Order: sequence, then structure tokens, then C-alpha cells
Amino acid sequence: MADLIYIGVLSPMDTDESNNTNENPGAVQGTYDETQMQVVSVSMSDNFDPGITYNDDFNMASDTFTYDLGAGPITSGLDSEARFLAQVVRAATTTPESIEISVYQLQNGATFVRLPDGYKINELTIQSMSADGFDGINTNSSSSSTVVCFVAGTWIETPDGPRKIEEIRVGDLVLTADHGAQPVRWTRRWTVRTEPKTAPVSIAVGALGNGRPFAPLKVSRQHRIFVTSPVARHMFNDSGAFVAAHRLTNLPGVTFDLRAKSVDYVHILCASHELISANGVYAETLLNSDLSRSLVSARTGTDPPDGMARIPVRPLLSARKQKQFVGRIAERAARRATAASNKRIAASLQSQVTALARHPAHTAQRLP
Repeated sequence: MADLIYIGVLSPMDTDESNNTNENPGAVQGTYDETQMQVVSVSMSDNFDPGITYNDDFNMASDTFTYDLGAGPITSGLDSEARFLAQVVRAATTTPESIEISVYQLQNGATFVRLPDGYKINELTIQSMSADGFDGINTNSSSSSTVVCFVAGTWIETPDGPRKIEEIRVGDLVLTADHGAQPVRWTRRWTVRTEPKTAPVSIAVGALGNGRPFAPLKVSRQHRIFVTSPVARHMFNDSGAFVAAHRLTNLPGVTFDLRAKSVDYVHILCASHELISANGVYAETLLNSDLSRSLVSARTGTDPPDGMARIPVRPLLSARKQKQFVGRIAERAARRATAASNKRIAASLQSQVTALARHPAHTAQRLP
């Protein structure tokens, strides 16, 4: 049971159930005052996976919400969820405060907001979507069913050379992009049945350019990869940017991997949120937010140490910015591929012309 804020029956955020993205986040954006918000106790089912309420993405059966607005219980399936940047005005204050919230929408259009613990508000303005691509929520929190983790077998760079992530223990050192060798403070491993909702993202050798990764890299769908590209310099004045792995599936060589019956995920936490080399690609360690902590706890039965790794090592882009970034990378790659193809064709034609010039008798019959 969770206390959520009901903000009404709204147009759907998710208009295409064949994927796990929200095509219409604007459906819930706007300002809501006290007359438009109602605190409601909601019961969430977890029929398919204990501790997780799944939505209906990929046209699969969903779990349900049951709530009462005053006229009797209503039950409806979970359609979508996303995180948004928002401004709130707390009770007894007049100063707006910027926070991140979770928004849940049911198949009947009923829309609910979950605030960070301890917030009581008089006004809410839902702004840009900061994260989507989720397949469900922890029944006791606003977390997604997907949290940052590597698939067992991933090679992590350490001062002693690459080591498989599942062999790394608390106290072992890993090499970070910003702070050199850092000790691992916490790690956990868990296994999940493979299905469209839980399948890892697989990044093929060389899919991110220049032989990166050097071996197929498999991570959870929300795991942020630090993607380097000249495009990032133009868009963000940086060498690269964080992109959730599932958004990279628009690039050649990046797919969801459904082949195995189950997948072993491994979490790794350092004192700070860090970039570490995984199969030759920089990816994040666990960002120890309240959202991540609650889901990790539900999955592993233990809480990561509190008070560390709370500040992102790089800016977290909105979902829209991530899509734009990946789209421009794809366009640039397509242009380069076309140019390379044209160059090969031109070289081949030039070679043929040169050959013909050297052997004119092969192409022209002399008159007697």
C-alpha cells in the first residue's frame, strides 16, 4: 500500500504498447493546485514477479492498482510510468522547489504522482520528463523494475588489469575516469528470468566506435553509458554524455538480448558515483538515490550503504535530450557510411578506368 497523489484522468502518455517508452509526456505536464490533487492510498499487485508491479509494455499482461476516490474501489492495470522534473510549493511556504517525481498512469487514464518521502505540497508543476523506458515499479517505492547493473561476465578495469565484475569484492580497487583507483564499497548479484521487460541491452563489439566495446557489453536497460562523440561537443560542450542503454538500441549493433533463460545482474557501488571501464566503454557505477536503493533492497534483500554516491558524476540528461543526442549520432554515422561507400565505389571505378587505359585492345576493335 502506498499513498500517492491523484491528479485526474488524463490522456495517455504511452500510445504505443510495442515498446517501453512514453510517446506523449505532455499529456501530464502542467500545474495542479490543491483542488486538483487528492492523496489516495493505492494497493499495487505483483502477480508476475514478487515486489514488482509490471505495466503492459510489449503488449504483455499488466499488474494492477486498486484505489478509492470516495465512491468505492476501482481497479485498473498499470499502463505507464516515468520520472519528471517538477516544481512544488510545500505546505505553509510560498517558495517553489525543484524536485524529481514519479508519475504512474493506469489503463483507465487515472494518473498518480509519487513525491519524495516527507513532502506535503499545495501546488505541483510537472515539467520535462527526465527518464522513461521503465517496465514496472517496486510495489513499495517509486523505483523502476530496472536499476543500474552490469551482466555477470563484464570485464572491469582495475589496477591489476581487467577482472570479471562478479569476482570483484568489497575493498577491491577499480579504475575510475576521474579519481583513479577507488575501492568498491558494496556489491550484490541477483538473477532474474529473461523476458522483454527484464532483458539486458547488448552492445556489440565496435558499436560505439573505434573497437568499443572490445567484447559485447550487456547491462540493464536503465544503465547509463558515457557515449563519446563529436556530437556531444556541439550539444553539451563535453566529450560525451550519459545515455540510458535502452536508448542506444536505435544504433546499429545495440539490441535487447532475449536468448538466455535468465540473466545474472551485478551491482557495484563506490563512495562516489563513478565512471568505470566496462569492456572498454565508460559506464556508471550505482547512483545511490532513494529510487535505486528501494529497488535494490527489494531485489537483493539488503540496503546499499547510505550517505555515499548521491551526486551524479556527469549531468543527467532529460529523456528528450538523450533521444536527440542518439538521433544525431545515428545521422552522423549514416552520413559517414554513405561517404565511405561512395569513396569505395569511386575508387573501384577509377581502378577500372586505369586498367582499361593500360589495355585499350581489350575494349576497342582495330579496323583492318
